[in-house]
Amino acid sequence: VHTPSPPLEKMKAAGALLTLGILFGGTQAGLWSAWMPQTVVAFEGTCVAIPCRFDYPDELRPSAVHGIWYFNSPYPRNYPPVVYKSRTSIVHESFQGRTRLLGDLQARNCTLQLSRLSPELAGKYFFRGDLGGYNQYTYSEHSTLEIV
Repeated sequence: VHTPSPPLEKMKAAGALLTLGILFGGTQAGLWSAWMPQTVVAFEGTCVAIPCRFDYPDELRPSAVHGIWYFNSPYPRNYPPVVYKSRTSIVHESFQGRTRLLGDLQARNCTLQLSRLSPELAGKYFFRGDLGGYNQYTYSEHSTLEIV
């Protein structure tokens, strides 16, 4: 009897979570809320997508939606490494040329792709939505990337 290795089990669990999130939707309309898998497991040297959907109050009607992904801290005042920023290409050196947004922020899809994975990229990933003015929000939901 072959039993899967722990990383494979985690990958299967993450896939099941992704499937559940897709089937049941991941957000509640009208609130500052986000959905992304709690844990994403990927192999070193490959690429991975962190599926992400976000929502904001219905009364806000932004003309443009921007987004920022942070590494290991949700608080901009702590100056966490910037993984991806939709307004500029200025990101932390560890992430230069390794990230791109797969989602459409106007459609509330913040899915992020990371490529050429290496151990230093393992950690927590936080998304911040910027709808202009005071309408900015860093979501407490986050994904932890494990690299095996």
